[in-house]
Amino acid sequence: MEQGLISTAARNLNGITAELEALLRICSRESGPQGNKMSKTKKRKWLVEKSDIKKLQQRMNQAKETLHFALNSSRAFNDIRMEYQVPKWFLIRTFKTFASYSSLSGLACALRPFRSIEGDSVYAFGRRLYSALEVLLDIWKNILAEVGLPRRVTIAAAISLRYHKLDEKQTYLVQKVLDLCRDISEVTTTKAHEAILQCTDLQEALQGQPWAINTIDDVEESPLYLATGRNQVKSMEVLISAGADVDQQSYDGWSPLMVAVYLENVESVKMLLKSKPNVNLCNVEGSTALHWASMKANPEVISLLLAAGASVKQRDTFGKTPLHWLAYYENIRHQDIEAAIEMLLVAGSDLEARNNLGITPFLRSIEFDKLEVTRALVNAGCSVNISSHDSRNVLHIAARYASLELLDYISDLDLSGIDPCQQDSFGDTPFDDLVRISRVTDEWDLGTDRRPSLTEQQAFVKLYQGVRDQALQNHIQNLERVLVALREQDTTVAREHLALLVEKETRWKRENMVSWYRAVDKRIQHAEWELATEDIEDHLLDLQEELATPVWEIPSKRGYLWEFVDGESVSEEGSEISDNSDQRVEDEDDAQAAWE
Repeated sequence: MEQGLISTAARNLNGITAELEALLRICSRESGPQGNKMSKTKKRKWLVEKSDIKKLQQRMNQAKETLHFALNSSRAFNDIRMEYQVPKWFLIRTFKTFASYSSLSGLACALRPFRSIEGDSVYAFGRRLYSALEVLLDIWKNILAEVGLPRRVTIAAAISLRYHKLDEKQTYLVQKVLDLCRDISEVTTTKAHEAILQCTDLQEALQGQPWAINTIDDVEESPLYLATGRNQVKSMEVLISAGADVDQQSYDGWSPLMVAVYLENVESVKMLLKSKPNVNLCNVEGSTALHWASMKANPEVISLLLAAGASVKQRDTFGKTPLHWLAYYENIRHQDIEAAIEMLLVAGSDLEARNNLGITPFLRSIEFDKLEVTRALVNAGCSVNISSHDSRNVLHIAARYASLELLDYISDLDLSGIDPCQQDSFGDTPFDDLVRISRVTDEWDLGTDRRPSLTEQQAFVKLYQGVRDQALQNHIQNLERVLVALREQDTTVAREHLALLVEKETRWKRENMVSWYRAVDKRIQHAEWELATEDIEDHLLDLQEELATPVWEIPSKRGYLWEFVDGESVSEEGSEISDNSDQRVEDEDDAQAAWE
């Protein structure tokens, strides 16, 4: 354990050192004749970066404490060493780590099972992960012998037996789960259910068992629910005429209408709607029939539901509206997407609605890499200059999820309102995100992100540099106007242009820059023309240098995107990226140090 802590502390210290070196390069410039160059501090840069320096100081203290603890532990327990690497699949949603520390006994750790047996089992059935199910049964064998499994798991197991083609071993595992289930209610498969399953005379079955009209079977499906799932329209008509409850929901909250919509059985949808069902019923995840119709981008079904009173503002448990759900489905036509969006908007849907994480439908479409949905939402007039609750803008999300075609499309959008250097809640800029996922060596560390190919890296660099350069050019133009006014000692004009910069920096939440511009404004008010002019000239020089430097030559907090060899940047895949800049290129050793 202590060796791992020491390694972690050392790795963190190396990372902090690399980031400090990167800050030093950013916050200083060389000046003077060749052979007699001097380093000049960029005062404004130090001001802007001071919050990052404080964060690095905090991390340095944490690394020091970790190292101190590791060394003390090593002295106390150097006669005992045990190491075991638990397989990653074994830990996922299975165990929690509990730790305690005592001056007498030292550090004690224990693995204890999550009390989420029900959720894991249902997930395993839903995804047909029978090998995982076997592992779970073995892990929980002592617990299950005492407490058994709940009703929800029983239903999931029964559904597997009914609808999935299982081999002998899989059937054995499912039956083993059924044997461990508790609280099994008295349910039965009625003659009505059998008639639907076997496609025999349903009318005769109901005459023999009229009480079975709304009876649920072992998977908690009513006859109407079962008939809808099998698209037996005539059977549905018989059941509805006999008084079947069209709003009766399954164990997970699905109604017959949701099933018909999901299967895109238009005739079934029309028949159910004639019986005036509750079109806004929600399943256990809070989704309605309109959510599922939107996911399918089926204009006809959406139109039917809206005419029946379906709400476009209903949110699921994650805060997503039907418009968010457009990003889920595959292989839908652009015309259908545009028609679906138009109908939802006419019915009152909010194009800028945010889910619980602050994600709009536009940002959601990029998360799911759905070019056609993104294009349709932009054509509908959605905002592209927005950020989520964790301060991620379109560039953050594109860096992590967008494919080449989507990146090319985003490059053509007007992103002039986007701050390309915006930090999310983890302190990462969009370029930091790209470097991180591009340099990941273990697929496990990618999580939900997608590893970009070299071509996709280049496409994002083009996109990012375009947005950055446009922002810098606009900034430089405003500063040049301020400088002209300062040289003419025109207080009014200088302050007007400076106010525009303060407003932009306030909107981008760059408080250090807001403070700096306000300090310059004070100098203008006090007629300190030379000092104000010097400040603006230095700032202009910084921005012009930044504009002349390709983004891949500027180290991110994660290091460099590509290595640098003899003036050219080289990717991990061996392709060279041409460099036409006159700026100095860091050598390979410096880049490698930054990565480590």
